[in-house]
Amino acid sequence: SLEIDQKNHTWFIDLLDYDGDGDLDLYQALTDRSVNILEWDVGDFQAAPLFEHPRDICGQSGFDIGDFDADGDDDMVVTYQCGVTQIFEYKGSEPANTTLWSVSSGGDEYPTLYDFDADGDLDLTIVRFGMVLLFENDGVNISTQPLWSHGHGKESYRAHWGDINDDGLDDLIVTTASNCLAFFRTADGLPAEASWKDKVASNSIRSLLADVDGDGRIDYVTANRNQNEIFDFQVALDSDLDGTIDVEDDLPSDPTQISDPDGDGFGDLGTGTTPDDCRGQHGSSWRDRWGCPDADGDGQSDLGDDYWRNATQWSDTDGDGLGDNWPYEWGGNERRDAWPGIFIEDAYLPDPSPLDYDNDGYEDPSFDEAITPLDDCSLIAGTSTIDRKGCLDSDGDGYSDPDDEHTILDGADAFPSDPTQWTDSDGDGYGDAPAPAARPDGCPSERGESYLDVYGCPDSDDDGYGTSDDCPEEYGTSTQDLIGCLDIDGDGWSILNDLDDLDITVWSDVDGDGYADQMRLGRIDSCPNVVGNSTEDRFGCLDSDGDGYSNPDGLWPAHPIGLADSHPTDATQWQGSDADQWGDRLDGNNPDRCPETAGQSRWILVDGTVQTYLGCADSDADGMTDETDDCPNLAGTSTRQTRSCPDTDLDGLEDRLDDCPSVAGTSWIYRTACMDTDGDGVPDLYDIEPFVALETIPTDEDWDGDGRLNDDDVFPFDETQWADADGDGLGDSITGRNADPYLDDRDNDGVVDAEDACPDDPEGVSDLDGDGICDQQDDDTDGDGVADVIEIQEGSNHLSAESVPEDTFALYIPGTSISLDAWDLIQFSATLPALYYFLYAFGGRGVRVRRLEQDLEEASTPDDLTAFEYRLERMVRLRFIAPYQAIRLERERSRREARMSGEIRALEAELDDDQNTVPPSYMKGWTQDDGWEWLEYPEDSGTRYYRKEGSDDEWILHQG
Repeated sequence: SLEIDQKNHTWFIDLLDYDGDGDLDLYQALTDRSVNILEWDVGDFQAAPLFEHPRDICGQSGFDIGDFDADGDDDMVVTYQCGVTQIFEYKGSEPANTTLWSVSSGGDEYPTLYDFDADGDLDLTIVRFGMVLLFENDGVNISTQPLWSHGHGKESYRAHWGDINDDGLDDLIVTTASNCLAFFRTADGLPAEASWKDKVASNSIRSLLADVDGDGRIDYVTANRNQNEIFDFQVALDSDLDGTIDVEDDLPSDPTQISDPDGDGFGDLGTGTTPDDCRGQHGSSWRDRWGCPDADGDGQSDLGDDYWRNATQWSDTDGDGLGDNWPYEWGGNERRDAWPGIFIEDAYLPDPSPLDYDNDGYEDPSFDEAITPLDDCSLIAGTSTIDRKGCLDSDGDGYSDPDDEHTILDGADAFPSDPTQWTDSDGDGYGDAPAPAARPDGCPSERGESYLDVYGCPDSDDDGYGTSDDCPEEYGTSTQDLIGCLDIDGDGWSILNDLDDLDITVWSDVDGDGYADQMRLGRIDSCPNVVGNSTEDRFGCLDSDGDGYSNPDGLWPAHPIGLADSHPTDATQWQGSDADQWGDRLDGNNPDRCPETAGQSRWILVDGTVQTYLGCADSDADGMTDETDDCPNLAGTSTRQTRSCPDTDLDGLEDRLDDCPSVAGTSWIYRTACMDTDGDGVPDLYDIEPFVALETIPTDEDWDGDGRLNDDDVFPFDETQWADADGDGLGDSITGRNADPYLDDRDNDGVVDAEDACPDDPEGVSDLDGDGICDQQDDDTDGDGVADVIEIQEGSNHLSAESVPEDTFALYIPGTSISLDAWDLIQFSATLPALYYFLYAFGGRGVRVRRLEQDLEEASTPDDLTAFEYRLERMVRLRFIAPYQAIRLERERSRREARMSGEIRALEAELDDDQNTVPPSYMKGWTQDDGWEWLEYPEDSGTRYYRKEGSDDEWILHQG
C-alpha cells in the first residue's frame, strides 16, 4: 500500500501518464478545489506535485483528462463551482494552463471526455444539478451551445458511456443523488429518454462501467455514500417501462400489453393497443382484425379477404371480380383519393375503376363515394355521354341506343348505326345534323321525299329533286343547264338549251366560233372556251398570224414535236423540222438553209464576203457556219489570216498566231500582234523608242533596219548601234544612242584594255605585284609581305619587293593600318580570330572574283541569276570583294538577264501555240455515261475536248 500526506482531503483521483514517460501518474482533486498531479518515480509517487492546477476564484468541482485537440498530448477539462467549464491545453512538458475553450452553463458540474459521435474527436459531457449536457467537437472547434440536453431535477455526480443493452450503440449512464439513470442511444446518434432507473444506487458519489462477472456484458459498479458500500448491478431491461421486465413480458415493447399466449404478437388485454381478436388462435391479420388467421399474409383476415389466397388483393368493393389495389402507373389511370385500395407492385387483377361494376368509367350510384356523372346503366358497360351516361352506344356518337325504358322520344339515338346522325325531328327518315353528316335533312322541320339534290324536302313532281328543281311542276331529268326539266335525248341538257335535242352526243358551242364542243361531222372544237380560227392542225383554236395553224400551248406543242405553228407570229413560216428556230420554207421569212440539220449559224464566207446563212452547223456557236469557220470547234472573232478563231484581245489575229494574245497590237517584228504604239512594227517591249517610229525599213532578218542582220547585230532593236567591241554594253558608234566614250576600254577609265592592268576597275590601271588587285586597292603594292604603311614608316621602298625594313619582325593586316611586331603578337594572341577574319576577307578577293565569274558564266535560268545576285550582295556587304569588282559583275549579270528574258518569252509563245492546237479528229478519248467522248490534250495539260460518242467529229474545246 502507498500513503501520501496531504493537508487537504482528496475529493477524487485518477491514474494517467501525464508526462509520457510510460509510468502512470496520480491525478488528485482536493477538497480545497485544487488539482495536483503526482509523478510515479522509482516505485513511489513523489511528494512534490509534478503539476498543480491552481484553485479558481470559485473553486474546481471536477476534472477529466484526454487528448481533446488530437495533437498527441493529453489535455485537461475542469469544471468550477460557479458554473464555468474550461479546457486547458498541454504541450509536451508544458503544464496545462493554456485555455482552449470555455463555457458557462450554471451550477456544480462534472465533466467527462468521450467521443460519443464516433468521429475520432473527443466530445464533452457535463452533468450538473438536474441537467445533462452534450457538447460536440468537430475537430476544428467545439460549440458553446449543447448538441443535446436533458433535465431530470436531481443532483448529478458522474456520467459514463457504454453499451449496456447490447444493441451496438454506446449508452449514457448518469449517477444522481436519488437514482441511476440510463439514456439509451437511438439510431440518430443521440440518447433517448431515460429507460432505466435504480434507486438503490442513489447518492453514489463514484461509479464505473466494467464487465465485473466476466459474462461478456457491461455491468454498472457504484459506491454508495450513505451505505458505505459498493454495488454491482447487472442491467435487467424493461424496455416499455410497464413494470414487467423484458424477460417476463410477452410484448416488451408495448407498455399496454403483457400477455400473448398464442404468440402472434397481439396482446390479450382488450383495452391495450392492438388487442387480439382471435385469442388462443395464432394469426397475423391486422387490417380488418388483429391476430386472426391470414393465409396469404396480406394483413387481411381470411374471413374478410375477397382474395384470401393472393397477397396483392384483399377487397373488391364494386363486386366485379377485380381487386381494389393497383400496380404502379397501371393503365395510365389517375387514382382518386376516395377510391379504396393501395398501391402494390404487380397487384393481381387490378380494378381500373373500383366503384364501377361494369368498368365503363361511370361510377355506380350505389356507392356514397361515387362521383358524378353517375352510371345510368350500372350493370351494362356503355360509352353514351349525352342523353344517358354509361349506356350502350353502338355507333359511338354519344347518344345511347333506344330500349324499352328509354325510347327515341325520350332522347335515345334515332339512328343507332350512324355515328353522324341521332335525331329526326320531322320523322321522314333523314337526320337533323347537317353535312358532312350522312343523308342530312335539307328541310329538318318539314317532312319530304327528295333525295337527288337534297334529302327530305317536298318533291311535288316526284322526280327526286327538291329545292333546286327548276321545273317543280314537270317531271324532268336534266342536270347540266337546268335541274329537273325535260331532256328528250338524255344528254343531261334540257330542251331549252340543247344545241341538238335529238343527238345525245352534241349539245354546246360555248365560245360561239361555229365549231361544236362535241364531235360533229368529223369536227370538234379543240379550244371550246376560246374563239378561234385555226383549220389545219386543229379546229377552233387561236391562230395569231392567220396561216391556218394554231398557236402552240401547254397541251399542243409546236412543230416538230407537235403540229402547232412553229412561228405563230409569221404567216410565211409554220414548220421547223430541225427545231433550230428557222422555218423550213425557203420562200418565207428567214429561211433555214439546212432544214434537216439543227444549227445556229448566221453567216457564211463567200469569196471573202460575209453573207447571211441561217440554221446550219455552227459547232462553236460563234455565228460562222462550220463550212467557212477556220476554227469550227473554237468560238472566235478573228478576221486576219483566219476567220472566226479565238481572238482574246480582239485585234483580228487569232490567239495561236498572236504573240501577245491578251493585249491588242499590230507589231510584226520579232513578235506578232503585240502592242506597237509608234506603228513601226517593233513591239513596245523591245522598241528603244516606243513612241518614235523607225525611219529605217525593218525586216524579219534585220529588226532595226540598219542594214545588219540580227545575228551580226549586238543591238538588234537600235538602228543607231550594232557593235560593242569591249563588251561594256555601250555601242561603238559615237553618233548612235548610248555611245561608248572610250572604245576598247571596258571599264571606261580612259586607258585601253591592252594597257590597263585592271581593265574592269575604273579606279586603277596598274598592278605592280600581279596579284589581281589594282595598286590603288592593294595594301601591299610590291607584294613583299610588308604593308606599304610599314615600309613608309620604316623608310623602305614600298614599290620594290627587294626593299624591306631592316631588323624588324612585324606582321601587317591587309586593308587596315594595324601592324604587329613579335611582342605585340604575344600580347595580343587573344585577337587571333579577328586577325584570321581580316586575312580571309581581304587576302582572297581575287580568288572570289574569279569564282563568281565562273558561276555567272554557268547560270542558265532566272533562278540561277537571282541566286547569283544574292551571293554578290553578301560578298560586298562582308567586303569579300572590292566595289569596282561588284559593279562589273552586276553589269554582266544584267545583260545576261535581258537576253534570257527574251528567250523565255519566245518559248512561252511557242508553248501557247501548242496549248491552242486542236487535237486531230482521229485521236481517241474516253467515254462517259453522259453520251460524250472526252480527251485531254496535250496530255496532262488540263485542257479538255469533247464530241459525240462514236463519231469522228472535230474535237470541241470544253470551256468549264
